[in-house]
Amino acid sequence: MIPAKLESELTLGRVAIREAIRELTGSGLVESLPNKGTFVASPLTLAEIKELYNVRYHIEAKAAVIGAKNLTHAQLERMQELHHIMCDESLPILDYFLPNREFHFILYRACGWRYINQLISQIWDQILAFRSFRKYNVGNPEQFNKEHQLILDNLKSGDFNKVGQFIKVNLRSGLNQILSLANRMPTES
Repeated sequence: MIPAKLESELTLGRVAIREAIRELTGSGLVESLPNKGTFVASPLTLAEIKELYNVRYHIEAKAAVIGAKNLTHAQLERMQELHHIMCDESLPILDYFLPNREFHFILYRACGWRYINQLISQIWDQILAFRSFRKYNVGNPEQFNKEHQLILDNLKSGDFNKVGQFIKVNLRSGLNQILSLANRMPTES
């Protein structure tokens, strides 16, 4: 990527382009090599994705349990609105990812752990890049929506440990979907 070329193509200033490249580099989506330039990073392998999910089970469930204790009424209402959006059968499947991300991150941000949230965000970016590169779309989100409802039900009842358990269930469903789709695709080299 050549910042000057991006400036003219995107009609953005040099500072904005450099900040975007810095953000993308920090998330691992691009690689910056000294004296060579900045390039789109190769997506993770399926083995790396599996390991990332093992990390996700722990940090996202913990962030959810702590976040659940700090969640405001307005945040819970927003999560319910997002759930309603995701349950709309007319929602194009590619439009599912952003409300899903916001649903989870409202809960995670409520834990107050800024660095952990940055790490979770980077992991989500890598998973999304992997899904996009491999064309592993959500397919039928019905199972995810049921799990989101269970998360909401336990937030409302105050059973915060179950919130963490259902976050893990939801994440396992995501990994299982990736693995199912991977089994139907040609093997990675």
